[in-house]
Amino acid sequence: GALNCLGGLKFVITGVLESLEREDVQELVKDHGGVIQKSVSKRVDYVVAGDEPGPSKMSKARDLKLKVLDEDGLFELIRTRPAQAFGLLPCTPCTRTSLIAPHEWPGLITFISPTTLFWHTEEPKSAAKKASPAKKVTGSKAAPTKPVSSGASSWRPWFQAVLMVGPPGVGKTTTATVVCRECGYEPIELNASDVRNRGLLHEKIGALTGNKTMTQFYQQGQQAVVKKTALIFDEVDGMAGNEDRGGVGEIIKLINTTKMPIICIANDIPRKLMTLKGKCYNLRFSRPRAQQVVGAMMTVAHREGLKVNPIIVQQMVEAADGDMRQVLNNMYLFSRDDPDLVAQADKVKANAKAAHKNIAQNTFDVIHKFFKGRERPNIYELTDAFFVDYSIMPLFVQENYLKHKDSDVSTVEHLTRLSQAADAISESDLLSTVMMSQSNYKALPVLAVQSCIRPGYLSRGSFQGEFRPPYGGGQYTFPSWLGKYSSQSKFKRYTSELQQHMRMAISADSRDVRLAYVPYLRQRLNKPLADASRLCLAITLSFVFNTSHAWLSP
Repeated sequence: GALNCLGGLKFVITGVLESLEREDVQELVKDHGGVIQKSVSKRVDYVVAGDEPGPSKMSKARDLKLKVLDEDGLFELIRTRPAQAFGLLPCTPCTRTSLIAPHEWPGLITFISPTTLFWHTEEPKSAAKKASPAKKVTGSKAAPTKPVSSGASSWRPWFQAVLMVGPPGVGKTTTATVVCRECGYEPIELNASDVRNRGLLHEKIGALTGNKTMTQFYQQGQQAVVKKTALIFDEVDGMAGNEDRGGVGEIIKLINTTKMPIICIANDIPRKLMTLKGKCYNLRFSRPRAQQVVGAMMTVAHREGLKVNPIIVQQMVEAADGDMRQVLNNMYLFSRDDPDLVAQADKVKANAKAAHKNIAQNTFDVIHKFFKGRERPNIYELTDAFFVDYSIMPLFVQENYLKHKDSDVSTVEHLTRLSQAADAISESDLLSTVMMSQSNYKALPVLAVQSCIRPGYLSRGSFQGEFRPPYGGGQYTFPSWLGKYSSQSKFKRYTSELQQHMRMAISADSRDVRLAYVPYLRQRLNKPLADASRLCLAITLSFVFNTSHAWLSP
């Protein structure tokens, strides 16, 4: 088919096609500029149906009078539809050795070497230049620069530190550096490559606050200006091991006594950073939408003199999971042999898949997938979510399945579904017991369906009102069964110790001690204490520490 022949069209795929798998059809549509939707709506242009299509999707497609295609119809549409324009604004290409004008990026007047990475050449130098392509690279809407600059310019009335949290590659470090320099501070950065333990921070950071930086002595043609200093701790969530032992605690101490702004940067907030979070002003960076990244990357490609189309850029963005730094680095690497990326589209596509970024996810990141009502993931994605931690994921589902409700069903239907979900969870517990006792881990996929996928499907829907926090959305709670089980184990241990202490006088086991002896002992110990006299207290203490057999007689 012609380039971008399916541009502007949205497709829904249902059923089993004759010669292609569903993933192959989705890739085929995306390669020709189309968009894949998971649910049927009036915005969909075509429904591609195979054998045994979804009855609800087909019924809704008939009601909306949408066009339904089979596999051959899709092929014919690709062959006959002409090429479509991408709808991008024209941009004058420039070579990488050209001089950047001072009015475009203030403070950056230098020749760019052809060997410099795109990430460095397109890095913004000013937070006020939001319309520049470089600012779009860092996501102007996703990067909350205003609170950072406000806190730095009027530092003392605000928090003494700021914690910037967000996914990698969205411009957290760049934002911190640019804002510090615009507010008159010289940033000093300590990242994961530096040793940041308690001793080093205690000895060196205090001295740094009273010193000057090396860049202050290289002011050409003007008198050196003394600048204030700001401290940036990058990747504080990675401070672990012997090299960084005690580093987080020392940062908290520095925040309490600091005389300069401190900026902490992290990709996530694990449990060890909760205390640090309470000491800082928290800024959340969100990942920009894929279309925003594609538009910014197309602008960068035109500036760097590359020949590329949005389809190729979209594939690189999806492979990098929205990490703009990795997308820019991939564009640089792919363009070293030939700047015409369209001519080597197949090679770029293969390399983009090879450079796919793996994101470490925890249970809280994937639990919501089981309860999705609309745009529900397929069974393979849900099984992958189960294997994030198959030992605890069923407990998360059991703890949170009562919090959801489908607004389209009646109360009776909702209760019926909850009953069926509870039965599925009970059956999965029996399956888990048999599987663990026989070490038959081949049954894990069955356990995934029975313990998580089926209960989540039956209880799918949005959070109910009583479980919705004040700031909106929903909140999943940690399994309370683990705490109950821990308490049960503790009391069992106490009962066992009591039985071992009494075994010279009794023949009962731990269970009989709990049922027959503990009620009597509780009454025997509490009754004298109720009289509140010294004699009764002495009698009670004598009873506790006495090991004579006579005291055990009623």
